Amino acid sequence: MDVYYDKNFWYRKREGQKGISPLKKISVDASFCWKDIEGFIPAFYVGSEGAVLDVCIRVPFPEIERYFGRWTEEKRLSGLTDEEFEEMQSDSPFPSDFRIEMGLDGEELTSGFMCSTVWHPYKAEEQYADEEAEALMEEYGCDRGAGWMFTRWNYGWSGQPVLTPERMTLSFRADRQPVTAGYFITAEGAEGETHEITDPDSGETYVLTVRTCSNEMMDEEMKRTLDQEMEYPSFYQVIAWDAEPEILKDELQIQDCSRGDAPRWKDSGKRNGAVSVAVMCSEKLPGDTPADPPGEQQKILRTACSSLHFEPVEEVRWRAVFLRRRRGDMTMEIEL
Repeated sequence: MDVYYDKNFWYRKREGQKGISPLKKISVDASFCWKDIEGFIPAFYVGSEGAVLDVCIRVPFPEIERYFGRWTEEKRLSGLTDEEFEEMQSDSPFPSDFRIEMGLDGEELTSGFMCSTVWHPYKAEEQYADEEAEALMEEYGCDRGAGWMFTRWNYGWSGQPVLTPERMTLSFRADRQPVTAGYFITAEGAEGETHEITDPDSGETYVLTVRTCSNEMMDEEMKRTLDQEMEYPSFYQVIAWDAEPEILKDELQIQDCSRGDAPRWKDSGKRNGAVSVAVMCSEKLPGDTPADPPGEQQKILRTACSSLHFEPVEEVRWRAVFLRRRRGDMTMEIEL
């Protein structure tokens, strides 16, 4: 099996292409267990352009059947809300909430492109077939008594290429995943309202206070940057809020439960597109705005914007989303 730098599993070198050569394979065959993830590192590949790491993750059949039974037979994916889609991703037995950093002989490589594919015999709506996954199963001798997820990670050299390494360091880093923990509704005049939200992991309760709440319209300057053949929703609600005790912005977010209205063609004979537009919000210190209440100058004031609508927004149902890691970081030291 030929492996090329910065190419995915499905890349095929075509006749006549110049300057593209397969990388040199270095066998590893090191197993690992990272909390709920079990797998092994079969090999990695090096060349003057960079390095490529292949990872095989074992997934038991019952977990795959349960997942597909819930999300492809009982629900249509096109009808999922944002919250359901996040739940579906969190429920997947094929993990995607992590990244891997690599070092060779003490030199850290720069992370780049990655891709993944899966092998399993479970049939949902049509016959499952993946030529590349079959090739990976054969190449790495994976047990067909379970399903498998294959990930391929590309790395660039930060210094001179290390083409004959003696030691490899792999650092598994967990990404934050969203967990919805509560809901509340705001309308104009909601200033001063408080809402209690409990962290599902720690059990700690946070008091969210709405400092400002107003109805706004999308800026005309922004509209001019969009497709002029379409009409876009303009109305939205924006709130400013803080939390007690304080919590980092990458640990708690407030999001609109509604997706809002989709843009529509100005020519009524055309079908509406699936494109959407969002209003970006920011975080600031309360001292930066005259709307800040007295005595709250040291708190971080955050803003949240609702989805866009064609009519003025009377009220918005928000959800409080904690961003949590499901596992701690892990490092592997492998002698080659």
